[in-house]
Amino acid sequence: GTRRPPVSCPPLDWHKAPLHSMRSIAAYIAVALLALQLASADEKDHGFGFFFNADPTEDDRELPWFKSPRDRDFPGNAGTKESNTVEGSAAYVDCKGRTTDLCTHLVLEDMKLVGPIPEELNTHPAFRNLVEINLSYNQLDGRIPDLSNLEKLQRLYLGDNRISYGIPATISALTQLKEFEAYNNDLTGNVPSELTNLAAIRRIYLAGNLLDGELPSMWSNTLSFIDLSDNALTGNIPSELATIGAALKELDLSHNFFTGTIPKDLLTSLKGLYFFYIDHNDLDGTLDGVEPGCPEGEVGVDWCLDSLKEFCAVGNHFSGAIPTSIFTQPLDRPLRVLKIDDNELTGELPTEVGLV
Repeated sequence: GTRRPPVSCPPLDWHKAPLHSMRSIAAYIAVALLALQLASADEKDHGFGFFFNADPTEDDRELPWFKSPRDRDFPGNAGTKESNTVEGSAAYVDCKGRTTDLCTHLVLEDMKLVGPIPEELNTHPAFRNLVEINLSYNQLDGRIPDLSNLEKLQRLYLGDNRISYGIPATISALTQLKEFEAYNNDLTGNVPSELTNLAAIRRIYLAGNLLDGELPSMWSNTLSFIDLSDNALTGNIPSELATIGAALKELDLSHNFFTGTIPKDLLTSLKGLYFFYIDHNDLDGTLDGVEPGCPEGEVGVDWCLDSLKEFCAVGNHFSGAIPTSIFTQPLDRPLRVLKIDDNELTGELPTEVGLV
């Protein structure tokens, strides 16, 4: 668990360079590859790893620090995304096994890194067994590279950067991908079905981009979280979202340009939905009317979605009367937040409001 002595590697004396002078992600990847080669000589029987210190002191400027995965404070052993830090750093590489091609985690989160994501992540054998890449909260630009060789990748976090261009169709090769986050970037183009129909995908978080066009018609029934808010998406909300079924817990389509009505299939199939946000679109239709599959005598949106906790439809063109069933739910129904202002609803508030 102790730091290795400096390694003479002229003319590049990188091991004594202050970390804050290395802000190019390509430089970090190059250092990681060199460090893996140096570490493998002594640690090949036990596995190895290292982390980058984000804020080195005057006496602590050498990088990387090497730690065995057996060490209790090695970040890869922490178990949760929030706790994978060492003295304020959330940057580490975790390699277990006898060879350098068993690196499983590459985490360079919140390191103020710049530049495009290097192609070496897809081509270098040291990374071919990665299960997690976390490059969130940096200043990376360029495009999402082809990562189709990373067949074991399960989590890809690219949020809060400056990445542009479209989501590559080659993402279809990541058959084990469970979580994909690229929120708050400058991504353009459509949301590809190659992503939404991945067999293992559970979480898609693409809020705050420049995505446009219509949503795909193919959706994996493993999805539990979809956030496509604050983009420029158009067309109808696809009824095929209903094929996800009870697995879906949160659906956020707010702040886009969707038109048409809320598909009835969504109201009868998404039985596990907790959070449903469609505010600030151009949707119309009514919020009442008996829907197929709802219990007899119950009407509207929540009355079909038994698990719904929050429903927001602010800033659309919904018309008609506010359905009384909103205010006459059984006490064991979970709906606690209902926002439907700034629409074209008519009539008086139901007398049942006084009973809420």
